[in-house]
Amino acid sequence: MVINSNFIYQLSGGDLKDFAFEVARQIREAGTPTPAPTPSDEWGTREQAANILGVCLVTIHGLMNKGLLETRKIGRRTVVNLSKLRRDLAEGRLGRYKR
Repeated sequence: MVINSNFIYQLSGGDLKDFAFEVARQIREAGTPTPAPTPSDEWGTREQAANILGVCLVTIHGLMNKGLLETRKIGRRTVVNLSKLRRDLAEGRLGRYKR
């Protein structure tokens, strides 16, 4: 049951499901798409990024959460911009990681 100012609506499970799908569709359509990777960028797995830095996956996850690594989701996989990682590493932008 939904109460909206002076009205009470009774929704069935099917109505609620239809409403949820419609909201999700509108959000997908209104959302801004992720920019496509440029051909000059090299993208790789989190494991490859960990090997470049010489750290474990937990550290990579932490760097991703802090926004220090540029990542994209491709389906269910997360890929890391290895070109930018190497540039940031060479310029010292990743703090103590200096491989």
